[in-house]
Amino acid sequence: MKKIALAIIVSAALYIIACSLEDSWPNATTDPHSSECSYVMKKHSKQMIMEIHLKCAYDRTCKSSIDFGPSIGEKYNDCKVGNYEYEFVTEKSKKKIRLNSWDSLDVYPDNHVYFSLFDTTGAEKKYDIDLSAFVNSYTLREDSADILIPENTKYIAIKCPEQKGLLLCYYYNDSLVNKMVTVGIGDGWSPYFYIESWINYTTEYGADSISISSSIDLVKDNPK
Repeated sequence: MKKIALAIIVSAALYIIACSLEDSWPNATTDPHSSECSYVMKKHSKQMIMEIHLKCAYDRTCKSSIDFGPSIGEKYNDCKVGNYEYEFVTEKSKKKIRLNSWDSLDVYPDNHVYFSLFDTTGAEKKYDIDLSAFVNSYTLREDSADILIPENTKYIAIKCPEQKGLLLCYYYNDSLVNKMVTVGIGDGWSPYFYIESWINYTTEYGADSISISSSIDLVKDNPK
């Protein structure tokens, strides 16, 4: 009887210890079929992936928005941490963002966008991104436009007479000696073009990779 009573006491003690430890465990699980964690980062990660979408109508203030992709390089219990929770703050808005969140951004007269991310400690990660190279990327002529390819551009794409249907002409940075391409206006050319670029944005909390997808009008009253 003494042995049974001792076993019961030991089991009860172990149960109490396990329960107390469980309260301190982080809210994280790992899918056995995935290397991704369900753990949510609440301190600034070493790297984030973002995408800024820029739309510039002819002779008007440009509009933009931002998509928040995964964090990179963070691990918890040997699994990759992609999700996070930060406070996204602009001059006009304040909201909680996580993986795959998005919001609009004002493009200021200096062609910059400004925003901050605050983590759970209150640390501020400030962003000041210059979009001038995209907003002012072209010079108009009578029936053509010279497009100066911004740094770190993947390609410029435009509907051209040589391609049928929805196919576009692509001009890649590495293939252009002068980093400039001349496109037509009218006669089978679309009245707008696309630029796909990226920047590496470094702060005291790490280096983020920001893709910039731009759609730029070449003519007034674009029917698109």
